[in-house]
Amino acid sequence: MDETYRQLFVEATKNVFSMMADTEVDVSEVLVGQAAASARNNGVTGIIGLSGDVVGVVELGFPMATATAVVESFTGEATDPSDDDFSDAIGELVNMVSGSAKAKMAGRTVKISCPAVVISEGHRVQRPSNSESMCLLCTTASGDFSVLVCIRDSAATSDAVAHVANGSGAVE
Repeated sequence: MDETYRQLFVEATKNVFSMMADTEVDVSEVLVGQAAASARNNGVTGIIGLSGDVVGVVELGFPMATATAVVESFTGEATDPSDDDFSDAIGELVNMVSGSAKAKMAGRTVKISCPAVVISEGHRVQRPSNSESMCLLCTTASGDFSVLVCIRDSAATSDAVAHVANGSGAVE
């Protein structure tokens, strides 16, 4: 994955958690390729889609205890995971991280979807197979979590479609 994307998501994650949840984040490791794509989230995952010049998904994955502590820091009150406010807070965090990174993707038109949140121990998220993957392993005083980014530049796909549509019949 392009170093620029890695830096955008590291900065976005650190800034959002610092400003919004009063939580300092240390990115302890960055996994790429198959190692990143195989990363498992624990009990809570916030997911957001990207479309436009950059296509894919961004996920924030937390163990339940970390998610509970982060949501409490973010909202200022203890919130039960069964409460809608809990999933709304996780959704807003993935929205802010994705939006912050998107805002710095100079020269690219990127849209983000509404977030989805999965709360279930041991769940599995199917990720796009035709994307580059990066997983930021993050450490905080509240616990560990991950930021998984699976994206691809849509220009390559658009070029291939245009090439075939122009009658050449082959994609180079």
